[in-house]
Amino acid sequence: TVLIEAVGSVSLFGMWDDVPGRVANVHEQWFYSIFHSISAFCNAGFSLFSDSFVSYNKSWGVYVVVCPLIVLGGLGFGVLYDLINIVADRVKRFFKKRFNKRYRFSMEAPKRMRLQTKIVLSVSACLIVLGMLAILLFERYASQSDSPEKTGVLGALFQSVTA
Repeated sequence: TVLIEAVGSVSLFGMWDDVPGRVANVHEQWFYSIFHSISAFCNAGFSLFSDSFVSYNKSWGVYVVVCPLIVLGGLGFGVLYDLINIVADRVKRFFKKRFNKRYRFSMEAPKRMRLQTKIVLSVSACLIVLGMLAILLFERYASQSDSPEKTGVLGALFQSVTA
């Protein structure tokens, strides 16, 4: 978890000056980045800003970093561990096949996803996509559909992930 949160913090660094009137020095930017990365990964829902992320609704970089952190944190340690093992096995098998001629004809079966991992990934994807589509649909036919602040696809995705 620390590695994922650290990557999220580094990715968020520098994105906090995108809102006019909100200028953060380097220490504040690091604090905002670390805090929001941990908050997103733990699905805590905390924000240091009085309007949450409303001021950043046009800053897609924040959404692109925060959404995967929320999803990865929501998958759980068992699923993340299984996915890491599968990716590591695939990488190991690739290099063994590439550089070890005896291994090319090996009958060793690759690691497979556990049933829990398949169910969690499938249900999570369905909930996120269906939620996003519902938000887009309801936003399209809302009574205030003439307003200039229509939710785009990325905004609907962010709302679906954070719901």
